[in-house]
Amino acid sequence: MSVKTIAKSLVDAASTAVRSPQILPLILVLAFVLRATFALTTDYIAHPDEIFEYLEPAHRLAFGHGIVTWEYDYGTRSWIIPGFVALILKCLAALGLDRPDIYQPTVRLVFCAISLSLPVSVYRIAQALLDDIAARLALVGTAFWYELIFFAPTPMPDALAAYAFFAALAFLLGRPGRGSALAFGVLAGLTLALRFQLAPMVGVAMLIAALRWRWRGWPALFGFLFVIASAGALDAYTWGRWFSSIISNIELNVFAHVSDGFGTAPGYYYLRELGVRSAGLGYLGVLGLALSWRKTWPLSVMGMAYLAALSVFAHKEWRFLLPLVPIYMIGVAVVFATYGRRLRPLVAPAFAALVAAIFVVCTAAVILVLATGMKLGRKDVRQAYLVLSRLPDVRGVIDDSGGNWLYLGGYYYLHQAAPIYRDDLPATNVARVRQSPQLFASHWITPADVAAPEGYVLLARSGRMAIWRRSKDPPETLIAPGYSTYAPIPFDRNTTPPKVTPRW
Repeated sequence: MSVKTIAKSLVDAASTAVRSPQILPLILVLAFVLRATFALTTDYIAHPDEIFEYLEPAHRLAFGHGIVTWEYDYGTRSWIIPGFVALILKCLAALGLDRPDIYQPTVRLVFCAISLSLPVSVYRIAQALLDDIAARLALVGTAFWYELIFFAPTPMPDALAAYAFFAALAFLLGRPGRGSALAFGVLAGLTLALRFQLAPMVGVAMLIAALRWRWRGWPALFGFLFVIASAGALDAYTWGRWFSSIISNIELNVFAHVSDGFGTAPGYYYLRELGVRSAGLGYLGVLGLALSWRKTWPLSVMGMAYLAALSVFAHKEWRFLLPLVPIYMIGVAVVFATYGRRLRPLVAPAFAALVAAIFVVCTAAVILVLATGMKLGRKDVRQAYLVLSRLPDVRGVIDDSGGNWLYLGGYYYLHQAAPIYRDDLPATNVARVRQSPQLFASHWITPADVAAPEGYVLLARSGRMAIWRRSKDPPETLIAPGYSTYAPIPFDRNTTPPKVTPRW
C-alpha cells in the first residue's frame, strides 16, 4: 500500500468522522481522558489563586484549618466555589475518604467533568449560528485546546464563569421556550456571581435575549434575578455585607488600586497576548468572525465589549482572556468550514487531515503522559506535604523549602492540624521557633542538599526536598507565641481596614 493510499484513507476516515452523528460523544470521551490524564499526573496550577483562594478556604471550611489570605479578611471573594469544593470534601469525609491522595484527584476530576460543558455549549452555539460542519470543528477546537485543558481541573472562576456563560448562550440561541429562557437567566446570573468582570458579555447577551424574546423572556429575568439575589444573600451571610465579593473587590482593586501592585501592563497587552498565546489562531478567528459577521455578530460584540473593558484597567493577566477562546475558536471554524468550500478541492482534504492530526496528536499525548508515569510534573514541596499528610505524629512543620508561599500546597495538601512555620509568613513567628525548634516543630522540610538540622534525623526524601523528624519528642509540642494562619497583606491594614465581618 502506497503512502498516497494511506494518506487518502486517513483523510477519508477523518471526513467520515467529522460527518458522523456520533462525533459529539466520541470527542467528549477523548477530551475527558486527556483532561483526566493531565489532572492526575501533574501538580500544575493555573494560578496561585487556585489553591489559596478556593481550595484552601474549602479545606478550612470542611476541616477547620487553612491559611487565610487577605481576600478572606476583606470579603472580596464569594464562597460559592469554596463552598462547592467543601461540599465534595465533606461528602468524602463522611465516607472515611478525607485524605489528600483521595480528595485531591476527586476534586480535579469533578472539575474536568464540568469543563466538558464548554465544548458541548460551543457545539450548540455554532450549530445555531452557522452549520453542522462548523459546529463540529469548533467542538474539536474547544475540546483539545491547550489552555482549556490546563484550566479544566481547576476551580478558577475565569474558567467556571466561561462554562456558565457559554451554556447560557447555547440556551439563548437554541430553540425558544420557557425552559430555555429560565436556563439562560439562571446561567447568566451564575456567570456574574462567579466572575462579575464578565458583565459586558452578560449585558450584551441579556440585551439580545430581550430583543429576541421580548415579554416571553420573563423566565430569563426571573432566573437571573433569583441567582443574583442568592449570591448577594450568601455574601450577606458570610461577610455581613450584601454583594461584598463585588463591592469590596471594586473598592480595593479599582479605587484603592491594590491589584496594580501585582503588576500592570499597557493597553495593547491583550491584543498582543491574543496572538502570542494562540499562535496566531486568535487573529484567524477574528477574521472568520468578520467574514461571517451577519451570523456571528453577537459573539463579536460580546468579545469586543469584554476586551475593551479588560484593557481599561492597568492590572492585566493572560488568564483573563480565557472567555475569548471559545469565541475565536468558532471564528476559526468559520474560516475552515464555511469559506473553505469555495476552494473545496484544496481545503476539504486539508480540513479532514487537520481533524485527523488532532486525533492522532491528542491520542499520542495521552499515551505519552501515561507512559511517563504519575511523577510527571510533580512539585517536590507539595509532594513533601503529601508525605506529611500520611503521618500520625505531625505536630508542627518548619518549611525551609524556599520559593514563595503562594506556590505551596497549604493545608489542602498537608491536611494536618499542625502549625506551618515559614519565613515569608510573618504571622507564624518562625524567628521564635528557630530559637528552640524541637519545642515547636516535629518535622522540618529543607532542600535535600542541606545538612541535617540539629536534633533532627532524615525521615524521607521528596525529589529535591528532604523531610526531617526530631530525634526526641518533648512532653508537649508548643505553638509559637502570636502564631496565626493569616497570610501577608499587600497594603497597610491600618490605612485600609476591612469593612466586613467574616463568618468563617
